[in-house]
Amino acid sequence: MPEFSKDKAGQNLAIRILYVLILLASKKFEDFEEAIPPLQAYIGRYKKSYPELFRCDLLVKMLADIPKVGYNAERVAWRGKPYLEKMLVPPEELPLKITEMEVIPYEKMWQFVLEFLGTLKRRPYSSKSKL
Repeated sequence: MPEFSKDKAGQNLAIRILYVLILLASKKFEDFEEAIPPLQAYIGRYKKSYPELFRCDLLVKMLADIPKVGYNAERVAWRGKPYLEKMLVPPEELPLKITEMEVIPYEKMWQFVLEFLGTLKRRPYSSKSKL
C-alpha cells in the first residue's frame, strides 16, 4: 500500500476505488459519501493526461449517484445505465494498461454493487438524497 500511495501518475486509482467499495460493503455510508468527492477530484487531475482513466471516471460517476438516489438499487441501475453503455467495450479493444489496472472488470464490479444494494433491507439516510 505505501508503494501505491507514492504514485503520482494515477496508477493507484484501482486501490482508491477498492477502498470506496469496501466502505460501501461495510455499510459505512457516511464514509462512503465523504470518500467520493476526493476520488472524483483525483480522477479529474489525471484524466486529461491519461485517457485510459476514462473507464475509472465512468465507474466513479456511477458510484457518486448511489447516495443521490438514496441507495435504491433500481434507481442506481437506471442512472448508471448510460455510463455502463459507454463502458461496454470488447476487452480486445482495451489498452493493456486498463486491463492491468482492473483486476475485476468494472462492468462486473458494477453488477456486484447493484446486487449488494439490492440486499439492503433498510436504505440508509443520505444527506445527498434527492428522492
